[in-house]
Amino acid sequence: MLSDSCDAVAIKVQDGRWLVLLRDNGSLFVVTRIILDALLWGISLTLIPGFAGWYLLRRRPLKRIRAVQASAEAPAPFTTTLISSSLRPSASSSSRPCASG
Repeated sequence: MLSDSCDAVAIKVQDGRWLVLLRDNGSLFVVTRIILDALLWGISLTLIPGFAGWYLLRRRPLKRIRAVQASAEAPAPFTTTLISSSLRPSASSSSRPCASG
């Protein structure tokens, strides 16, 4: 922690006496330190929960996206079999003549 500080100037006047001017900077350093501490706490108490919430909230949508992507990339043999079997002409339908009416 910063210690109290002061600035001083000593001037010898014409009659032989010394004029000493002194300025105490301790209160300025204390106020500056309070402001910097408040800024540090304010930023940390805003950013840390913000990043934690962002990380936690982004996991669920990413999980859904990965599940959709995995299902889209996975082979689907059951669907292919159903489609290919429905497109094949059956033996009974090819032997029947078309009935025109």
